[in-house]
Amino acid sequence: FCVRTCILPEQTMDCHLPPSAPPSRLAAAHPLWSDAGLRFDEKEHVYWWEGAQVPRSVTQLRDAFWLAPGFDADDAIHKNLARWEAAPHKKPELHELIRKRRAEGADDEAVVEAIKALWKAKGDAAASAGTVLHFALQCGLEQWPAPVPGPDPDELAAARTWLAGFCGAHDLVPFRAELAVVCRAPDGAPLVAGQIDLLLK
Repeated sequence: FCVRTCILPEQTMDCHLPPSAPPSRLAAAHPLWSDAGLRFDEKEHVYWWEGAQVPRSVTQLRDAFWLAPGFDADDAIHKNLARWEAAPHKKPELHELIRKRRAEGADDEAVVEAIKALWKAKGDAAASAGTVLHFALQCGLEQWPAPVPGPDPDELAAARTWLAGFCGAHDLVPFRAELAVVCRAPDGAPLVAGQIDLLLK
């Protein structure tokens, strides 16, 4: 396991995230016919079926047909900049950032870039936290070492509690985690592939 510093809401901690996932206990216990033929390259986000690259992932399929128009940060900031600057109670964090940048002599465009950098940092922190929590849940299901030392963050504890209650109420047990699946054409050619986070039985 490698150690990567992860920024979680309100805290920084060392998260033990492996460069690749250990062997799946659930996959060994519940093998499926497609396991040997389907491979996922996480770094490139590409699936391979029996040596052939799958033309698109479920994520790409979703983005092509259902993704909402992108958020225009520049437009949103330009529309609201004067209000955020004038009213500290509306967006206190942005108001303080604007105030500090103005004190340094920043013009509107420099302030816009500072706000975009703040938003990007927050987005990166949220993505990092989501990755850690997602993997921590998988670790529990697979009985791998926990990626976050010490007690569970509140979000992870809540997810574990909900899952245990749901499984208990419906007499379910984990069957597979991060299960790669492929949809094929009638001639067997791969069309789309993706991963199921958790399959219960």
